[in-house]
Amino acid sequence: MSRKTTVLINVLIALMVAAAWCMMLFRTDGNGALSVRGFGSLRYFTVLSNLAEGAAAGCCAVAVGSRLRTGREGVPAWTVTFRFIAAASTALTFLTVTFFLGPLYGFATMYAGANFFFHLIVPLTAAAAFCLDGQGEDVPFRATLPAVLPMAAYGAFYLGNNLIRGIGPDTDWYGFLNWGWPTGLIIFAVLMMMTWGAAVCLRALRIHARRRLARRASAERNGQNF
Repeated sequence: MSRKTTVLINVLIALMVAAAWCMMLFRTDGNGALSVRGFGSLRYFTVLSNLAEGAAAGCCAVAVGSRLRTGREGVPAWTVTFRFIAAASTALTFLTVTFFLGPLYGFATMYAGANFFFHLIVPLTAAAAFCLDGQGEDVPFRATLPAVLPMAAYGAFYLGNNLIRGIGPDTDWYGFLNWGWPTGLIIFAVLMMMTWGAAVCLRALRIHARRRLARRASAERNGQNF
């Protein structure tokens, strides 16, 4: 993608996240399953990961926009890493809804209201924007492990909260412990593996897209030189 396209798409992602969270903050109904009104929505990993994605997209838009004005190439490495981790986290929400929560609660309610953006549109747009963006360096393989940290931290909080306060609707809002602690621990281990798998796939797709773009640019230059 061109730098202008990168800026526009990342601004769009940031605006979608802001609008969807405002819907969740102020609407009393219509946001679908696993959503609550107000700041209580921050207990959901879906909301946290999407807010991180919105912040990462905003940082990317500012960084690339500044390069566009000054004519400099590249973007700070931390913006690429931030977008990578956020994209992997939102990819997890998409996969979890697709293969677990959707079949459990019904896809219609999982994609209602703000969740339509948080569970579907933002994760897919973020993944595509990250993979097709030609700005910044390739992501090293070692960066796939830090991509798991947000899910690991959230899992530690979630399980610790249930351990201290007891299992109930106010603590086990995802219902991961409905089948007991062993199953709940397995579910969170699977979620971390899914996050790592998503990060590996995003990295591979980004490298493939960048190499393909480089080959096309090289072919065009050779054709002009010929």
